Amino acid sequence: MPMSPEEVYAKVVEQVGEAGRLPMPPVETWDIFPWEQVDRTWLPKVLRPPLQAEEPRRGEHGRGCECESGELPNLVWRNERWAVTSTNAPGGMPLILFLRPLEHLDLGDLDDAMAAEYGRISVRLHRIMAHLPHIGRVHVCRWGDGGAHLHTWFIARYERLPHIIGSRFKLWPTRCGGAFARCAATNGCSAWGIPKTNRCASAPNCCEKLRAMLIRFCESARRCGWT
Repeated sequence: MPMSPEEVYAKVVEQVGEAGRLPMPPVETWDIFPWEQVDRTWLPKVLRPPLQAEEPRRGEHGRGCECESGELPNLVWRNERWAVTSTNAPGGMPLILFLRPLEHLDLGDLDDAMAAEYGRISVRLHRIMAHLPHIGRVHVCRWGDGGAHLHTWFIARYERLPHIIGSRFKLWPTRCGGAFARCAATNGCSAWGIPKTNRCASAPNCCEKLRAMLIRFCESARRCGWT
């Protein structure tokens, strides 16, 4: 079971004290970070001129896609068309899952049937995660600049930690140079008992609460003809 907000806060205080700050990461090395330090002042970066064309993403214009191997690392659940996977390591949030089609498709490539199924699975997965302990909100996000294979993020954030809200909540694990993620190192899928292998979500070592919820998820999927 992941840590409570009080336990995470206590770990941060243990590292830096009540008035201390976690270390900043080397944001000046992030190409897409929108600010830079000039004469000890943070200013917006100078906007670069347009490129001749968009940079090719993974999975398009000859660049390989991870789906080509047919492997599904950190698999939590799947049916004939979709898979839910987890992260490789704790990310500083209680739980991060991804929903992705097995076929190489982006969001705009889904036909009506796949789009409807994508919506149903997304809502059910959101419900499951939102009812887990210590979860304040589940954010559903889709960015497509890195890869052409649809992968939607489901990120459960802590409840009652006042800074970790809104669209910038995901910066906390990264902006603190991994220190925040290390404070929450017992979180992530391993804390819920999700096995990091291509095993069914009903594996015996799953956390009972999440195991039961995922079993209900799979049963609902079977009733809807998803499996």
